[in-house]
Amino acid sequence: MKDHIAFYLIDEADYPNELIGSDEEKLTELVCLTQKHGIFQSELEVDRVAFMFGLEAIGACFGVRELIATLTFNYSPMSLLGTSPETNEAFGFINKVMSKDLFAALESRFSGTMDSVEPILNDDYYKRTSRDLVERICKIYLEVLSVASAKGLSVAVLHNQ
Repeated sequence: MKDHIAFYLIDEADYPNELIGSDEEKLTELVCLTQKHGIFQSELEVDRVAFMFGLEAIGACFGVRELIATLTFNYSPMSLLGTSPETNEAFGFINKVMSKDLFAALESRFSGTMDSVEPILNDDYYKRTSRDLVERICKIYLEVLSVASAKGLSVAVLHNQ
């Protein structure tokens, strides 16, 4: 299944501390706030499963296989979203501190070469992704996180919006 993924830069202060309503209503509100106040940065159309495995391969290079995928698929500012299946995997969020740290880690590991991911991709677990996709993911994350870090902003990740 193809997923349309959009990356926005946003100040976490543009979100309320609390949202009222069902998880679906909260998701709708977060998406609206992100599109209204955020700065569109990049987008990617990709197979959802291959994308998730690609994110996990990148995370595995740091010994935290699921971290980047979790932030990308089901994390929200101030944990405003619940855990219902309707909203899970529809919104991701990387706050400004994590953006800066993740950018520094990705830049030090992948700037100029993708050699460190090759042994990980040889593991049967990652057969659902490819080196080309992992390179595309790294490139987009490096670009988005670089700008977010420089501007002191967070990154919101919208899926199929």
